[in-house]
Amino acid sequence: MLFALGIVRDRRVSSKGRARREKHFLGQFRDCQHIEAASRCAAFITFDKGAARLAGAAYAHAGVKTAVCFLSVHES
Repeated sequence: MLFALGIVRDRRVSSKGRARREKHFLGQFRDCQHIEAASRCAAFITFDKGAARLAGAAYAHAGVKTAVCFLSVHES
C-alpha cells in the first residue's frame, strides 16, 4: 500500500550504486510490510524513528487508529 501511494522514507533508494539501492529498497520494503501488518493491531512499536514517522503519516492518511510508539534507548 505505501509504495503504491509513492511513499518512501529514505532518499538513499534513489542514489548511489545498484547494490546499495537494492539493499535500502529491501529494508524499506520490510519496514512497509511491518507497518501495514501493524495497521490491524492496537499499536505499532518500534525503535526506528523513520519507521515511526512513516507509520504515523500512513495511518493518519488512511484513518487507521493504530497508535505509533517510538522507543528510544538512553545509554547511561
